[in-house]
Amino acid sequence: MKTFLLLLVLLSSLLLNNTSFSQWVQVASPEGGGITDMLVTQNGNLIVTCASFNFPTGKGGIRYSTNSGATWINNMQIYTARTLAHGQNGWVWASAWNYPTTAEGLYVSTNQGATWDNYRYLIGASNNIFAIEAMDNNQTIYIGTRNGVMKSTNGGYNFFLANTGMPGNTWVRDLAVTEGGTVLFAATTTGLYKSYNGALSWTIIPGVASGDTVKSVRTIRRNTEANDDLVVTTSNGKAYKDDTGFYSVVVIAALFDANMDVGIASGPAENFLLYCLYPKVGTGEGGVAKSTGGGNPILINDGFPNPAPVTAIATSGNNSDFFAGTFFNQSDGAKIYKRTSSSVGVNYVSSELPDGFALSQNYPNPFNPITKIKFSVPKNSMVNLVIYDALGKEVQTILNKQLSAGVYEANWDAGKFNSGVYFYTLTSEGFTETKKMLLVK
Repeated sequence: MKTFLLLLVLLSSLLLNNTSFSQWVQVASPEGGGITDMLVTQNGNLIVTCASFNFPTGKGGIRYSTNSGATWINNMQIYTARTLAHGQNGWVWASAWNYPTTAEGLYVSTNQGATWDNYRYLIGASNNIFAIEAMDNNQTIYIGTRNGVMKSTNGGYNFFLANTGMPGNTWVRDLAVTEGGTVLFAATTTGLYKSYNGALSWTIIPGVASGDTVKSVRTIRRNTEANDDLVVTTSNGKAYKDDTGFYSVVVIAALFDANMDVGIASGPAENFLLYCLYPKVGTGEGGVAKSTGGGNPILINDGFPNPAPVTAIATSGNNSDFFAGTFFNQSDGAKIYKRTSSSVGVNYVSSELPDGFALSQNYPNPFNPITKIKFSVPKNSMVNLVIYDALGKEVQTILNKQLSAGVYEANWDAGKFNSGVYFYTLTSEGFTETKKMLLVK
C-alpha cells in the first residue's frame, strides 16, 4: 500500500546512509485535493493517484507526467484513485472509485500510464482496494481489501478470497513478495502474515506488538545474501526488520514517535529503503526526515512548506530523483515536490572520537566503477570532500556540509567517468589532504 507520509532513508542493514540531496523544489501540481500514491514507470513517466476536493466540482483520479512533473495530463477523472502498482512489461495497476455510480474498481494501463482501460474488477459495496501485487506476466493478481487478501489467476477479471489463517475482520493495508515470488507478505490490522503457497493459507509472523496495525511491508534483495530482507512499519511509529531469511523473528527498530503512522517505499540501490512517517490528525507534525547511524530522525524539510503533509514518494528509474506528493485537502492540495540526489553516499561508520582529521586511501584501488573513501572528523565541523581529474579540474563534490565528530565512509560511483587517474581532497578548518586513485574500466 503506498500512502506514505514522512520520509526517512535507512539502509537495509540498519546502517543509515547520509545521501547528499539538493533542496526540495515544487513542480507543477496535478488536479486534486491530495496525492494518495505515486510511481515512476520504466520509461520515466511519473504517475500519481489523487483524491477529490468538493466532489463533483473538484475531481480526483489518475494523472501522469512525461517531464518529471513540469506538466500533467488528467487521463482519468473520477471521484478518487487510491493506489498504484508496477506490473510486468510496462503495465501499471491502480484502484479507483467512480463514486457514486459504481463501486471501487481495479484498473490497468498497458502503456505505462498513458491511457487506462475500463475497470477489470469491481470490489463491491463497502470495500476498498488498498494494495496490489501483479505477478506471472500480469496474470496472477493479489489485492489487499477490507475483507482480507483476494487473488485472481486470469489477469484481474475475477477474484476469490484467499485469507485462510487471517481473522475475518482483517484489513490488508499492504502486500509484498520476495524477488523469486515464493513468499508473499501481508501488512494488516491484525498483524504481519506470510504465505508460501500463493495466498492459499497464511501464518502470522511474530514480533509486532499486539494490537498494532502493520501499515507497510517491503522485501529487499542484497547481492551478498541469498535471501530477501523483510522490513515492516506500523501505526505506532515503529519499524521492524528481519534479515534471517526465515521471516520468523522480526527485530524492532524504534526510531519514530509513537504518534506516527509509518510506511515504506522502495529506494535507491538494492540496499536502500525509504521510510515515510504519517503525522496523525492533530499532531501538527509532518515533512521529511532522515536518520543517521540509527539515531533519531532529523527533519530535512528545506524547500517544503510548514506543515508539510507528505503522503507519497517515488524514485526515478536511475534513482537520482525523488518525488514527494502532499495531501492538503483543498482545491490545489495535490502538490508535487522534487529532490535530486547525487550518486554519492556518505555512511556514518563510528561515533568514536578521532584524535584529529584524517583521510585514508580509497579502496579498492584501482577500482571499477565504485570505490570507498574513509575519513575522520574530530569535532563538529564543516567538511568538504571533492574529486578532481588528472588535470586538476573538479569533477564532483562528494560532500560539503556540517558533520558531527566521528568516522565516515564515502562511496563514489565513477560509472559516468573515463578511466584514468583521479584525486580526492578533504578540507576542514585548516586541514587539507589529497590522495590519488586509479579508475580502470
